[in-house]
Amino acid sequence: MARSTNLNLLKDYLPQLLVNEKTKPASHYKRLIRFFQLRNPNQLVIAILQFVFRLFKGRFTYLILDATTWQVGQRPVHLLTLCLLLDNTAIPLYWLQLAKKGHSSQVERQELIRQALQLYRLQGKILLADRAYIDQQWLAYLCQSGIDFVIRLPEGCYPIALSEAPEPAYRRKRGVMKAFTLQGFCVSMVIIKNPKDDLDQPLLYFLSSLTHKVKISEAYRLGWPIETCFKHLKTQGFNLENLTFKEDGKIMLVVAMV
Repeated sequence: MARSTNLNLLKDYLPQLLVNEKTKPASHYKRLIRFFQLRNPNQLVIAILQFVFRLFKGRFTYLILDATTWQVGQRPVHLLTLCLLLDNTAIPLYWLQLAKKGHSSQVERQELIRQALQLYRLQGKILLADRAYIDQQWLAYLCQSGIDFVIRLPEGCYPIALSEAPEPAYRRKRGVMKAFTLQGFCVSMVIIKNPKDDLDQPLLYFLSSLTHKVKISEAYRLGWPIETCFKHLKTQGFNLENLTFKEDGKIMLVVAMV
């Protein structure tokens, strides 16, 4: 995989892993093809991901949720992806191939977390996500699952819930925080000045199950490594967008390997 994820290129590096390095390149290519013809690649995918989780277990606090998309012919690839954050690196833990265009639904996000919780203990972790992931039932599901969250909100989101909240808004040097109830769970909204000089978005809005304003505002800024992860997977060497695999199982397997 030194150059890309293309199997025709990868065959040149296979002899380094084999005892018999005199095998012809064509034989290496056939071996790779047979590997991706596994009847049940999901078992290997799960084994790879659980190994990664055990490797970094206890060394991370934050999870990041986002999606990446591309096309294989006429078939859309839409990977709704959950990553762990290790230092400044986002490492995929689990994903669903939604095979559609557009945003994921809250039902699909709940299914992603449900399946991930069957493999990993994620209770007590803090999920970071952007403005596309603000559905009330979805956020309530995270609370029920024992996963905290910090989500950026678009301006004007949840105005009724805020106006009806009995708790006062607490002003701090670097913003405002107000607590209210959402789907039966206590959450906090934090409003701070945008550190970037952006006339269109002078303020930033966050919704969180946490109660510390500074921790909420600073946690959100940690979510950017998932974009770097997607960039590396798709363009900078691994070139997943160039794969011709059309079967979901093969796509899931090669992503797990990468």
